[in-house]
Amino acid sequence: MHKGTAVVPQEPLWINPECGLKTRGWPETEAALHNMVAVARELRNSSV
Repeated sequence: MHKGTAVVPQEPLWINPECGLKTRGWPETEAALHNMVAVARELRNSSV
């Protein structure tokens, strides 16, 4: 996401949670979603 914000303005940038998670088990899916939320929060807090 940090690389993405170097190219695309942060406001219209979206994380796509659909990417490959349908084929994963719950523990792996929950961990991936947790990481996505953490990065989104980090980016929001760094722009304030």
